[in-house]
Amino acid sequence: MAESIRRALPAATCAVHHGRNEDFPWWVVARFTHGAQEAKSVDVSIECQRRNGLVWLRADVARETGYVLSESPVTEHTLAGDEESAGCGLEERLKQIEEFLLNQVPTITRELT
Repeated sequence: MAESIRRALPAATCAVHHGRNEDFPWWVVARFTHGAQEAKSVDVSIECQRRNGLVWLRADVARETGYVLSESPVTEHTLAGDEESAGCGLEERLKQIEEFLLNQVPTITRELT
């Protein structure tokens, strides 16, 4: 994704931050910036949240102000039961999120110009 954006906007930069806490086993944010003194920026977020024995996955693309430009549907997965089938479901969902984000490259590029 970052490579595609840099091909369109060679001066664009990307900084990736990640973390975790009690409610979020992991989260990742990539901030793309472009322009004089990084005048424009777009955040790409992917979150894994734990709620009531379920794992919720979601992704979005937003302006630095928080205005959401696009978001993937939220999905939930049960952690109890067969680990192999749960892992398979999570892997499929992560592939869907990857596809969603790759489809957002034109939106991100447009926002940065």
